[in-house]
Amino acid sequence: PDWNNCSQQKHGITLVEKNTLIDWFTLMNLFIFGLSVKSEERALQMLKEFIQQRFKPRMQSDIQSFGDILSWVNSRWDHDGAMSPANMSSMEILEAAENGRKFSCNEYANVFTDIMHSLGYVCRTIGVANEDIAYGGMGVSHSLCEAWSNDLNKWILIDPQFGLLIKHGKHYVNYAELQD
Repeated sequence: PDWNNCSQQKHGITLVEKNTLIDWFTLMNLFIFGLSVKSEERALQMLKEFIQQRFKPRMQSDIQSFGDILSWVNSRWDHDGAMSPANMSSMEILEAAENGRKFSCNEYANVFTDIMHSLGYVCRTIGVANEDIAYGGMGVSHSLCEAWSNDLNKWILIDPQFGLLIKHGKHYVNYAELQD
């Protein structure tokens, strides 16, 4: 992929109705921190140190690493579909989760993405919504992730809330491949 473009799309894209691409920030107006690049790099370094004190993912293959990180993030808290907290960093979410707080699919995706970035992987969040999103309520949208696998030379679709590396048959897929 275009690595510069990937890093600039940290929080990803949102795919709605027939693969229309909508900027995640425009749709959800979530996770806007206004951090400078240096403060974001510092936050990712702190997150990396926080993570490394708690677990070490296997680094033999991308899929093993993704799976280890996914399992760890998925086990941190129980899902709560309430609105996402404003202006909480991934570190703050993980610390609050250690104290029993619950979070939504947005936080699963954001924390997973930030941990992946802190460990040197390219990852983005993807928001998916059905045609009833205008009516609100539970189950009309969901946050997923895609991580770039150098081993497979493609994006891999990941659902941190449900702890899934998505496959079709025996092959890992990305969101676009599910549309075919």
